[in-house]
Parts: sequence; structure tokens; C-alpha cells
Amino acid sequence: MLSETSIAPPQLDEFFAEGEAPLRAAEFAELRWTEKTVWKF
Repeated sequence: MLSETSIAPPQLDEFFAEGEAPLRAAEFAELRWTEKTVWKF
């Protein structure tokens, strides 16, 4: 349905690879997210 509109669709999925944790540390800190919150472990 989204492809039939003139509005760009939002990003629907976000993937976080565990091995990339050091690369996203600053962004997670800014969002006040933790690995525990995202991975729910």
C-alpha cells in the first residue's frame, strides 16, 4: 500500500549486528538505549 502513495515510506526494520556494538555505542548513549534494552537479555 505504501508504494502506491507519493509519500516516502518510513524505515520499518532496524537491524543491529552484535559485532557492531562498538560502532553504535555513541548513538545508543545519545538515545539512552542499552544493549540489554535492545536485545532483551
